[in-house]
Amino acid sequence: MSARLGVKSSSGLFPAMLKEAELKGDYVEDVYLLKPGNSVDRTVEFAVTHLSAPGKHNASLPPVVLVHGLYRNRQQWIAGGRGLAMALINEGYDVWLPELREHGSSPLRDQGVEQGPLDIAECDLPAAAMFIREQTGRPAIFVGVDVSSLSLLYAYQSGLLSANLILALVSLGGPCDKDSMTLGQRIADAGLRKQLVQEFGGDEPERRAWLKIWRRRFGLLTRWRRKPSESLTLFLSQPRKVLHIFAPEQFAARLTRWRNLPSVEIHLLADTAHNYTSAREWLHHEKSVHQVLPGMLQIFKEITESN
Repeated sequence: MSARLGVKSSSGLFPAMLKEAELKGDYVEDVYLLKPGNSVDRTVEFAVTHLSAPGKHNASLPPVVLVHGLYRNRQQWIAGGRGLAMALINEGYDVWLPELREHGSSPLRDQGVEQGPLDIAECDLPAAAMFIREQTGRPAIFVGVDVSSLSLLYAYQSGLLSANLILALVSLGGPCDKDSMTLGQRIADAGLRKQLVQEFGGDEPERRAWLKIWRRRFGLLTRWRRKPSESLTLFLSQPRKVLHIFAPEQFAARLTRWRNLPSVEIHLLADTAHNYTSAREWLHHEKSVHQVLPGMLQIFKEITESN
């Protein structure tokens, strides 16, 4: 069992098993398996990994939750020790990495079981936020990329992520922008079949049925709602800052739809060396972490001081 920073190995909210506890160099990696029982299928389990560096942890800083994107798992943030998660724990942050259903350390499930992105947004992410709040005693800053950013926005707008659970939302690249799926992925997604499809260079396959749902909602904020009064566009038109978007300058045009929303603050980073097709590709480059980190740390500081 690893050395702890006051984090419990069980939960009073729902079953939570400490699946793995390992010291990796100068940081600790604990993997929890959560079974919140809040889905139609009450057997659903998913993993949440806690990363910490006992000698560097700053108790005055809020926890940071990094949620991976399509075709990825927690390794998107670790990247062999070069990822954003590692940079943040070196800055003293307590970092948490939820993994979507059937991704990474989350158990595989029956291929016949119906599930989709709305289950993640309405059930899994709120449960993960509640667990992290319970373990740390503090609300967290949530960071997403592509579909996870949109899922976090949806959960926040729906009232499932309250101010007691979340300090702020950060998106790396536009939330689910229309260019983040390649033409080949769109063609592969054309059918209703549930076979898994693999992205070149991706850590994880994705179900075609899931991709079809995501494709329908890419960039079309007013279509992801349960009733007309719950438009995300209307929500983000409120005069308050709830979403920070970090992206390379070449993404400026595709972020146009977000630019005039009072609740959104866009931070463009100078980068002319590559022609990125998606936020996932941008984050794959080691230098991108060093580009985004200073601005992100400044935003984190402002958020912490204002709460």
